[in-house]
Amino acid sequence: MMARRESSGFKGRVTHVYLLLFYALAVYRWFGGLWMYQLQPFLFKTRQDIFTWVFMQTRIHLWLVGPSAFWHWVLFDALFYSAPLVYYLLARRAEYGVAGSAQRWAIVGAIYLLVVQWTYIQCYTLFGVPSIEGFVGYMLFPILFLGLKESTFTYLWEALRYFFLFFFASAGCWKIVQGGVFNLHQMSAILRNQHLDLLTIHAGGTYEHFIGWLIIHPVISYGLYLCGTLAELSFLVGFFTRKWDRVLGLTFIVFLVLDKFLMGIDYMDSLLLGLTLFIPGRRLRKGP
Repeated sequence: MMARRESSGFKGRVTHVYLLLFYALAVYRWFGGLWMYQLQPFLFKTRQDIFTWVFMQTRIHLWLVGPSAFWHWVLFDALFYSAPLVYYLLARRAEYGVAGSAQRWAIVGAIYLLVVQWTYIQCYTLFGVPSIEGFVGYMLFPILFLGLKESTFTYLWEALRYFFLFFFASAGCWKIVQGGVFNLHQMSAILRNQHLDLLTIHAGGTYEHFIGWLIIHPVISYGLYLCGTLAELSFLVGFFTRKWDRVLGLTFIVFLVLDKFLMGIDYMDSLLLGLTLFIPGRRLRKGP
């Protein structure tokens, strides 16, 4: 019995969009000098979470430091950026195989993708890059592909959507709990700390003048901070209705662009999570 063709169903659509965005981000990261072999890490730091401590006991991260580490970086990059394609090829092979063997090929591809991406991101974020939160999409997407049935995949997709809504909305809630949203000088102080080296070394540029202007005008910079907080809190709407998902998705993209411009923090990789707002699982659940 031949395996059922899934490439035109909901899972197939998500897989294709995921691949396009993943490799678009790969190109973006390469031009930004963000591949591991380009960063050439030599020092690592320990995060305060149990999973990281357990992972570090494998000593895999130590393989990436030392005099011969360059080719290890290249290998890690090659494994990471080829893993989605390996999964896709195995999943495509599964579509045309016998039903029993088809599931085996698909699950092998999904597990391979999960192991490679979790290992790479764990190592990558130990070497002084921005926090692991910006790379959560890479770590969670492989879990979706463990759902072999269309219905299972759709339920996992819906779960990822709710996780993303919580992920973003909780940042706004944290600003309220910490009291930052009630401090008129909060954004001014954040900009000063974030761009301290830039303002002292390259103080004469247009961008530096703009950041300095925001720092000495706390009301305006606070207005930006308040808008960002409201944008984050607006994601609470997604828990009650899907009607505004695309608006929330566009809000998220604007937030990432402004975060990159104002703060110099690049969270573009989290665009993978944003896909859950642009591809509605409920309406596309049933394939042809």
